[in-house]
Amino acid sequence: MYFMKKLLLLSTIIGFAFTANSQVVFSENFDGIGPGMSGWTLYNVDGLTPNAGVAFVNAAWVATPSEFDNNVAMSTSWYTPAGTSNDWLVSPAITLPAGTNMLYWDGLTYDPTYPDSYKVYISTTGNAVGDFTELLNVDPEDTTDWVRHALDLSNFSGQTVYIAFQNYSSDMYLLALDNIAVINNDICIAPDRGITSSTTTTTATIEWTGVGDFDVALGTPGFTPTVTDTANGGPTYTATGLTPNTRYQFYVRGMCGSQWIGPYSVFTANTLPYAYGFDTVGGFAQDGWSGGFSLGTTAANAQAGTQYVFSNNSTTAATNRSVFTRPISMQAGQQATVSFWHRESSATANRSLRLRVYPPGATTGTVVWTGTALSSNTAYVQVTAPVFTATTAGTYFFEFNDFSGAGAASTLRLDSVAITTNLATSEVLANNFSVYPNPANNVINFSNTINAVVNTVEMSDLNGRVVKSSKVNATEGQISISDLAAGVYMMKISTDQGVATKKVVKQ
Repeated sequence: MYFMKKLLLLSTIIGFAFTANSQVVFSENFDGIGPGMSGWTLYNVDGLTPNAGVAFVNAAWVATPSEFDNNVAMSTSWYTPAGTSNDWLVSPAITLPAGTNMLYWDGLTYDPTYPDSYKVYISTTGNAVGDFTELLNVDPEDTTDWVRHALDLSNFSGQTVYIAFQNYSSDMYLLALDNIAVINNDICIAPDRGITSSTTTTTATIEWTGVGDFDVALGTPGFTPTVTDTANGGPTYTATGLTPNTRYQFYVRGMCGSQWIGPYSVFTANTLPYAYGFDTVGGFAQDGWSGGFSLGTTAANAQAGTQYVFSNNSTTAATNRSVFTRPISMQAGQQATVSFWHRESSATANRSLRLRVYPPGATTGTVVWTGTALSSNTAYVQVTAPVFTATTAGTYFFEFNDFSGAGAASTLRLDSVAITTNLATSEVLANNFSVYPNPANNVINFSNTINAVVNTVEMSDLNGRVVKSSKVNATEGQISISDLAAGVYMMKISTDQGVATKKVVKQ
């Protein structure tokens, strides 16, 4: 899930309608826009060894995901033994054009109790540490929200400069920087990086914080952003005509010419039935799942395949940790039966698990199944939860919630989730099909919102006599009725997900 963040330092221009054009002089998001970490110069002046908990930060600064599919530049000041960080992240040479030039970046500390402090320098003579004698800013990050920062570089316009970020914290934790950009304009501001999304099977709505008009780029994972549409008067945009059960990425920028903010993933809703075993390389977030469970990769501990998810409990405090499925599309009256496998590592722990379902727009889930005193199950046990019936059509989320009390330290594992349904019934399937025009004279078109592959279409009169049939093998198409007499017919649509029947009128 994505969370809205704060946009700071720019309040004087709120409400201004952005119409000016700007030039992106330099932009780096560590995800394909800009030179990437290899294009920056790193100085590990302190030479200290990162603590085992952050051992991946072993080269002063590294590009690593801080959020799903969003890489950032990360530095640490958590060392063993403790010490004072002195790590430098130095930009390539940047030639500033004439006029106003603004430096923007996003900053984040991972623990507000131990904020990481850093300095921002500029050099016009070179990119060695000794060249950075001009201090622009001293800035501790003291919140776990991303914060947008801005500095005016106009005093250096017309010159070639280097920008340096120096982490100088003393035994704190982790610092992250992202979306570093120099813009030749003082009023064109990129949207805040905190972006929310909601989806159906064929649409995705994204929302962000910002004022003005915006460009949107939408594509498959890993694409290079180019404008695919605009959001005039944003900050919201809905993409339509998407493919069900598909991951997309998007970027947003100010139409006046700011840097792109992204990438962010959205997942169109999955139709039922649905099964998942957590075996995707890179983790379950790659498939639209979210939450606080961890990915387990010890194959011997999986129920099937090689991976699973798990939740550890505490010996001193109750646990409240969840993992959520990707978005699931359901019709009103549609039933879903969830089955899954769970296993506990200790027979003496106090483990509890429940399954909750969140209807469209709900912030409170409906409890479908609850299991307590599960610790006797040190081998995998399959659970089939009671049937859940959707009350309204829309996008649902299924949640597995570990609410174990304090007890002996243990691990609760979850694997091989399957959700079956009665979607193949004619009434429910028919709700997903459109036939048009209706009434019609010559041709009736048909399409559906759940990517069901149509095998055949049959037209029957009210006496049940088949008067016309056609083979299709596609998710949409048309059938000619020009040779039929005027009247009412039943259109039987046979698909790989069942049979739908629609009433049509021939004029």
